[in-house]
Amino acid sequence: MYKIEYSIEDVINNHYKYEDTKPKLIKSIEEKFRYFVDKAQSFVVEDYIENEWRDSHNLYYSRSSYKCENTVKRVHFVIDKINDFKKIMEDNYLGYINLRPIPPLSAVLSRIRFKCSGDAFDLAGAKSFYCLSVYSTVNFPHLSIKYHSFPLYSQDSMVAVCAHADLLMVSKYMYKKFNFNNYTLKDIVNNDNTVANSFGRRIPSEGLNIHQIVDLLRRNNYNPIAPLFRKGMYDEIDIIDYLDSFIESALPVIAAFNGHVMVFIGHVHTDEKYYIIADDSTHHLTNSFGTRKAHVETVSEAKLKDVFSKTEVYLITPSFDRLYLHFPYLNLILKETKKLLIDKVFESNENIKLITREVLVESATIKQFLNTCGDNSFESVEMPHYVWYIEFYLDSKELKNLVFYMLIDASAHKLDRTYSIILNTNNHFVSIARDSMKTEVKQLSLLTSI
Repeated sequence: MYKIEYSIEDVINNHYKYEDTKPKLIKSIEEKFRYFVDKAQSFVVEDYIENEWRDSHNLYYSRSSYKCENTVKRVHFVIDKINDFKKIMEDNYLGYINLRPIPPLSAVLSRIRFKCSGDAFDLAGAKSFYCLSVYSTVNFPHLSIKYHSFPLYSQDSMVAVCAHADLLMVSKYMYKKFNFNNYTLKDIVNNDNTVANSFGRRIPSEGLNIHQIVDLLRRNNYNPIAPLFRKGMYDEIDIIDYLDSFIESALPVIAAFNGHVMVFIGHVHTDEKYYIIADDSTHHLTNSFGTRKAHVETVSEAKLKDVFSKTEVYLITPSFDRLYLHFPYLNLILKETKKLLIDKVFESNENIKLITREVLVESATIKQFLNTCGDNSFESVEMPHYVWYIEFYLDSKELKNLVFYMLIDASAHKLDRTYSIILNTNNHFVSIARDSMKTEVKQLSLLTSI
């Protein structure tokens, strides 16, 4: 049954039973999801069977004294003022949040699925927003709505804490985006390598360490990579360059530092670069970066560099089964290639600065992309499943500065500097953008523009 309310206050007062929590919960929702609360004129509430709550209920809450329902309240945000839920349409639908039927304030929010929107961020001068996204589908009796979103989740601080929440976000995203294994909250809690807490039990959870996070991903064939950056560097690799490569490859990146975790899910182009971060506890967003208290917020590159330069950070990301040429070895090839291009093309001009953008992509996808640009020189070239697509820019990564591109075998031997490079049918290892892209010079983007 669907019930319509016209304010968040009415939603909480009429559909949530813990009186002492109500005022703080209203304030928290208004604070974390300000844009969507302000934009919505109607809120449609229904009882909903949520898989994550079902796991939590089974593992703990059904054995507690709270007498919790086994359903959550799903609250749909609608732009228009409606008096019948059948007036919900794709154009006026904003997304939803799920509310757990439990009293602690920090534990009420559960699954969150809003439409990706750059307008949700107060960022003056933003030129474009790019976000990792998958299709979320919401089914009503009169229609199904399909929209771009990132699968956000919030901890309950008992069964799941911040690491569990981030692992669930990664699971839902990778399952829908790349058909990876869809592991569940129960799988995380019951993982053989999950160490019991200091009281000898898995619940209440005291979190997961780096090895447990990586082990869970490994057991589910997520092929995790987890380098440790000290003061913003790993070997000779800058943390921002590494981070950019995986975000551009449409892969979520968990950052673990100072006892908490968060997930990078996109970036924003302004005069200064910003990153879109999901932080279910808001700990890092508010304490490490000084943003407003939000579930998802933007943080500047300068602020990231400043914080990361003072601590140790693990960047944990899923990858693909046939990725063997990892970023450090790719970086060595690119250093040699940039030097060669500057020497041969630019006659060793010391003022020339070549920078690269590295994207891990399926070979079929890159062939199709290049075909739309008017470059058919790779069409008949045999390639592995995944390749590194490299774009070379003069000074900054703007379209007008794109000068070269090349392909490198992502499954190559880590020491191969020659045969790992994929030649086109003209036997060239580097393509000149303005000559080879005969239809249109474009940048490859695997992210959703919001």
